[in-house]
Amino acid sequence: MNPTQHFFHPVPPGTYHGTFDHAYHTHDHRGPGLRWAFRIDAGEYTGTLVSRTTDYIPFACNNCAKFWKMVSGLSFNQSIDRDLSEFEGTPGTIVVSRSPYEFGVRVVKFERDDSKRRYTLDELADLFNEYLVEELDDDILTALENLKQEEEHDG
Repeated sequence: MNPTQHFFHPVPPGTYHGTFDHAYHTHDHRGPGLRWAFRIDAGEYTGTLVSRTTDYIPFACNNCAKFWKMVSGLSFNQSIDRDLSEFEGTPGTIVVSRSPYEFGVRVVKFERDDSKRRYTLDELADLFNEYLVEELDDDILTALENLKQEEEHDG
């Protein structure tokens, strides 16, 4: 995929439905990075690409790792060895906000349509261990809330 064939257009900050389109390596004044592109597929901005550039190398708590997890729907340990191209076309909700560092907007979150899936205990343990360094992630809180609701319903 040739990144120069794609055009990124500004959209107003907000929530859009779309798909993960692709990711590619880039280099700018900040150094090497990974650009994550998402295509809006509904509403006034249908077909528009929006993106976010993160660090080039994913570490457990950096934005590159967070986007890798959002796109794959897997924990960091499970997703890091996967080829991102296998997730191209994955549908979900794209959250766009104003960029604090430069003119325009950037993607701040991508939530897969299938993100309400049930987690195994091993997956929850992986998620929990990843965020001991920082803070509890939305994935963990959502999974724990789902388990609590299931227990209340079953018990």
